[in-house]
Parts: sequence; C-alpha cells; structure tokens
Amino acid sequence: MQPIRTKATTGNYGAPPGSSDVSGLPYYRTYNETMYPGAKVPVIHSTWDLTENERKAIANGAKIELAIYGEPIPPVSLIVDPTAEEVADDSVPDAFSRGFDKKEPA
Repeated sequence: MQPIRTKATTGNYGAPPGSSDVSGLPYYRTYNETMYPGAKVPVIHSTWDLTENERKAIANGAKIELAIYGEPIPPVSLIVDPTAEEVADDSVPDAFSRGFDKKEPA
C-alpha cells in the first residue's frame, strides 16, 4: 500500500530528516466536535492505494492490519472511499519543512 495525494490533500507529513526507509504521508485535516463535547478534535485523514497484488490478495480473503505504535491507542478508523482520486500535485509542502499545520478551519 502507498499513501496518495488526492484533491482533498492539504499537507504532507514528510519523512523525518535522515530517514531513508520512510515515505511522506499526504493528508487533509478535519475537526470532530462530537467526540468530546466542547472540544475541536483534529482528525488527520490519509488515503492509500493498493497494489494489484494486494487487491488480488484481499479479493481472495486476505485481511488488512492496522499497526499503532505506542500507547495509549488513539481513536482510529478505516473506511473505503470510492470517491477518492489520486492527483499528481507536488505543490503541497512537507509538514517537517514548514512546521506542523495548526490551521483552524474557517
């Protein structure tokens, strides 16, 4: 699986400096106000594309595993988004090169 940029992508968590085995993570941010009443909880969304072999494996019954590094475990979700389309937009700056995006929604 590879993370992809979509029309919704607003940022990219680039690989930490010196990392050669980690790729960037294109993302967009929304805010959830129902999880904790009175608080805007940032939600980071990333979209992933499967290789042809992964698609075949899933079609043949393979499962998808979510690995979470560290504890406590944050709330997470996995969804199927039939509307996401990959775009070739390299103009989105890396979060590591500009500081993390703390922008509030309008």
